[in-house]
Amino acid sequence: MVFRLRDRWFFGAIILVSAAVVGLALLWPQGIGRPAPGPFGGPVVIPDYVKLDEKKAAKRRETLRRIREAQERSDGGIRAPDVEKAR
Repeated sequence: MVFRLRDRWFFGAIILVSAAVVGLALLWPQGIGRPAPGPFGGPVVIPDYVKLDEKKAAKRRETLRRIREAQERSDGGIRAPDVEKAR
């Protein structure tokens, strides 16, 4: 015997499940970048290695900026003209 589910029950169940998912999303907004409220979540903790990587990247950007500024200030060097690549 094959179990047959009527459309009325199937789509009714789908509506209830989708309403429950939307309700859960309203209570648990972790997916949009905010920490979850009250009983569901806590403060967002950034691991130390992420902070270290950010510091290294900032230091690298600062060093590159200083190098570019030093190159712009230098006027004694001889620079070769830009040559188009042979076709």
